[in-house]
Amino acid sequence: MATQAVAQDEVERARSYAEKALRGQYLKGRKRQSRLEHAAEVSILVKLGGGNAKTQVVGMIHEIISHTNTSLPNLVERFGQEIIQTVLEVTEPDDWHFITEFGRKQKLARRIASSSSSAKLVQLANEISEVRSLVNDPPIGWGTVRCLESVEGSRLLAQACEGTSALLTATFIETYYETLGKYGVVHFQAFEGALCGFSGKPLKEWPLGQTLAPEQVFVTCPKCLAPPE
Repeated sequence: MATQAVAQDEVERARSYAEKALRGQYLKGRKRQSRLEHAAEVSILVKLGGGNAKTQVVGMIHEIISHTNTSLPNLVERFGQEIIQTVLEVTEPDDWHFITEFGRKQKLARRIASSSSSAKLVQLANEISEVRSLVNDPPIGWGTVRCLESVEGSRLLAQACEGTSALLTATFIETYYETLGKYGVVHFQAFEGALCGFSGKPLKEWPLGQTLAPEQVFVTCPKCLAPPE
């Protein structure tokens, strides 16, 4: 019990730190959800996915490097090298900011596939939170195509994190389908020999979704990406 209390203390201290660091920062939707709320949601999802206290702390502070001027030495001093190394695994480099949303997520998915299990858990939780926001409060000025490109990038990242948490994978799938429904994605017969976009395995049934961007067509397997019953 004492160990659990100490662990919860670590998460609460990380929340207090993030609250100060991210004060006045909001996501891009009309509802102006605070960036802290997003970070807290990621941390909670990490816990639901079986993450330990250190990984929950990563979820809570994962926005700080990319959205504040806090220095790495200060973060390492406060949270330790192990936690900050995991934060770096899920943080996009500054020189990626000139790449499209989908392009950044493609690159990050390739990197996260070989990252630590803790980083994958945080990344999967982050994609759930981001895709939910596209249902509930998409960024101002984002049209259907841009939102769907972001959703598809999140799907690539979730695929790269496959095997990390069955619960979070199921949660992502449910959220993914809800978002596709919101934006009116049409499913139709795919070509013979298609591979499942989630598992990479050959399909026996071939529902195909199209994001409205011609270069981005994705295939999903009913077995892998069926909404949970």
